[in-house]
Amino acid sequence: MLLLKIFLALLLLLFLLLLMRVGFHLYLCNDRFRLSIQLGGLTVYRLTDSKLRSLMKQAEKEVLPPPGEAPAAPELTVDYLEALGGPMEALSLLRRLLHILSERLLKQIVFPRFFLRLEVAGADPMQTVLLYGGASAVLYPLAAWITQTFRVRDYGFSVVCGSGPRTGVLMDLKLRLRLLHLPRAAIALYPLAREIWPDIRAARREAILQAEHQPQT
Repeated sequence: MLLLKIFLALLLLLFLLLLMRVGFHLYLCNDRFRLSIQLGGLTVYRLTDSKLRSLMKQAEKEVLPPPGEAPAAPELTVDYLEALGGPMEALSLLRRLLHILSERLLKQIVFPRFFLRLEVAGADPMQTVLLYGGASAVLYPLAAWITQTFRVRDYGFSVVCGSGPRTGVLMDLKLRLRLLHLPRAAIALYPLAREIWPDIRAARREAILQAEHQPQT
């Protein structure tokens, strides 16, 4: 009886955890950067531009081999595109993947705020006009896709011309998602993963056999 109560209590705790919302608040203004991760309305992690630069420097030190040490052996090369049946079959699988993600996950993401402002300026007026046209051709279709795919409440997208040869970015967005939708999306993706995994595993085995039979130089 005690074990049953503990099991039910754990189930209840897991259910309440899945009902909680995870949130992100991203603020980016040129060189200034701030990211906050929230769980149930409480901030559990905060990343600033100075902390990000230190993490990037630490990652570079870990990736680069020490002087005099031989670089790591190259990773195994697998032709995943061929394993999936060619480009057309891969595109079909990609469309199915995007459809499942859109229905099960992307439409459940809420953006209480999404503001993005690009400031472009070239060395001369002609270059500024070209930059403005290129930025507008990318930003406004992207804005239309974002507002149609996600649940965006308060938003604003704009491209403006500045002065001086520089490009500025101002982004302020908030994102919320209930954790319950993550296992739902994983369950929906399981049949697709089960379908393609045997082909990928067979391609990896073939690549391993070919690498073992190659003469050592």
